[in-house]
Amino acid sequence: MKKGSAPARIAGAALLAAACAPQGSTETLERALAVLEPKSGSTVRGAAVFSELGSRVTLQLYVTDAPPGTHAVHLHDVGDCSAEDGSSAGGHWNPGGQPHGQWGSGEHHLGDIGNLEVGPDGTGTLRLTTDRWAVSGDGSTANDVVGRAVVVHSSADDFTSQPAGNAGARIACGVVRRLESGGSAPPIPPPSTTRTASARLWPRSGSAAYGQATFTQKGSKVELTLEVSNATPGLHGVHLHGIGDCTDPAALSSGGHWNVGDAGHGDPASGPHHTGDVGNIDIGPDGKGTLRFETTEWVVDAPLVNGMRAPNDVVGRAVVVHAGPDDLVSQPAGNAGGRIACGVVGLSSIPPPAVAVARIDPRSGSSMWGQATFRESAGRVMLQLDVANLAPGPHGVHIHEKGDCSSFDALSSGPHWNPTMSPHGHPDGGAHHHGDIGNIVVGPEGTGTLTFSSEEWQLIGQHSVLGRALVVHAGPDDLVSQPAGNAGGRIGCGVITLDNQQPRPPRVVTVDLEPKSATPTTGRMRVIETGDAVTIELDLRNVTPGLHGVHVHQNPDCSSADGQSAGPHWNPTNAPHGAPDGGAHHLGDLGNISIDDAGVGRLLIASPRWLLGDGGATQAPTLADGGVADRYPDGGWVRFDLIGHSIIVHAGPDDGVSQPAGDAGARIACGVIR
Repeated sequence: MKKGSAPARIAGAALLAAACAPQGSTETLERALAVLEPKSGSTVRGAAVFSELGSRVTLQLYVTDAPPGTHAVHLHDVGDCSAEDGSSAGGHWNPGGQPHGQWGSGEHHLGDIGNLEVGPDGTGTLRLTTDRWAVSGDGSTANDVVGRAVVVHSSADDFTSQPAGNAGARIACGVVRRLESGGSAPPIPPPSTTRTASARLWPRSGSAAYGQATFTQKGSKVELTLEVSNATPGLHGVHLHGIGDCTDPAALSSGGHWNVGDAGHGDPASGPHHTGDVGNIDIGPDGKGTLRFETTEWVVDAPLVNGMRAPNDVVGRAVVVHAGPDDLVSQPAGNAGGRIACGVVGLSSIPPPAVAVARIDPRSGSSMWGQATFRESAGRVMLQLDVANLAPGPHGVHIHEKGDCSSFDALSSGPHWNPTMSPHGHPDGGAHHHGDIGNIVVGPEGTGTLTFSSEEWQLIGQHSVLGRALVVHAGPDDLVSQPAGNAGGRIGCGVITLDNQQPRPPRVVTVDLEPKSATPTTGRMRVIETGDAVTIELDLRNVTPGLHGVHVHQNPDCSSADGQSAGPHWNPTNAPHGAPDGGAHHLGDLGNISIDDAGVGRLLIASPRWLLGDGGATQAPTLADGGVADRYPDGGWVRFDLIGHSIIVHAGPDDGVSQPAGDAGARIACGVIR
């Protein structure tokens, strides 16, 4: 397998198991892995990791080089992928003799996993958590996934056709094999020749830090040389993380520290430590630093054994530089702060990027959208911004400091980007912020285009636009008023990333609401996931004028006439009921929708704490008092899956105070989020 190839990235993702072990857990973690190989003339490759903790098994599946669209995924009965068309895997795994169906809805095979969405870049991920599987490999249980085959199909599963959902040809197949304690595949001796791998580190978490990591293996020793620029002077923690994925703006997609064994975090020079613990890099006053590190615990691009990389192979991991120093003691990760630079090991010889992009999503209740493209050439960065669905007239456009568009009003993007501490002004003359762009003029049809260039910007460098946010405002920038041109609310926002790191197109789930409690209320809700946040758009009709409480409820069940089958509010963090725009509240607290005299109303609300997944449970950190944390130790939001719950509209307003549910009255409409 050549460094820099898609399979190299897959091999890193395939060892997600190394990052799945919880720190400090007293329960035994069992893991199994299936490496997916192409079948039926396809190019699809991937990996599936099964992790069992306690009574629950979590499947994490990743594919690449797949045709964009929807593809069925099933567990098949026979652990044999030798046939070119995958037929040797037999039929669906179905120890209970059930008809084929949909997971979580009625009768179905134990191997009916569902559908995988593959984006335009040919990659896709799927996650499922269940208490109906086991990972043992000893034949002691009928529900053991070990020895089965994971199969990806050419088409979607319709969940109805017998015996297998009419999902088409088998385009990828992998046998599920148990990983021994610590995730060990068969041991691989160190290569006798010199092997190298590298990682180009890009800025993350709103920083401008970048760098290069080179891994060289000579005999049994691996040497790492890391060079970093544009970082804050002082010590910065450096680690190898388990997942070779730096696409998230805060690099949270790289997972936890790479940790082949069960050791806690520590000093790599002495005592127990993670496999990925490197220590600290010292950045000088010029923003630059070099770290040299060597170890015999790693190998570089070792030969595959049974289709799997060695668990101690650096290829496919992520090199992460943190905002602060690693104290080498605190669990689980050294208290090193945010992730300010990230690069995937194995992607060597990548030229500096020439293009960055930002997809502009609506904020502050607007319906606008747009696309920004940044191209660097001859010492200048050129911007083209195209927008649609805006009010005609001029609208202020700026680059803001933080690459965070998660809040409803985009205030999470912070102030204007202004590294020189200049006053706000006209970008074509005089003092101004680096992020001052001016205005985009929108025509009567609601569309507009802006072209702009700057010598002050870079794609990679001291003044990199990467990791910032491009913001469109409700009104014009007067180019004079301090501190920001009096341009009004932030109605559109997008994080600037490399072209190949843009999030996939938004995922949209539509929910139809049916009337309850003998009312005529009906409606439709769109749930839109745009990578770092989920937006709910709820439209109602035939409703009594005034305010009506709206909540997400626990159960995916609207069968009762009064809507009580939906259960209580959705509240996975065990918080008190409250208003969604401030203070403690249920994750299902959406506030009130205002209905006009015609009986029609619309509610728009967004949250970085929601996601659209597969209905699986989120494994959130617990607090000392038994509660559930809102954020992970590194500061990232704990996100919870909206799928598998219900949306409820009430007869009266939610007062935002009364416990347990705001005293909002009867349930007059209900819809299941699937």
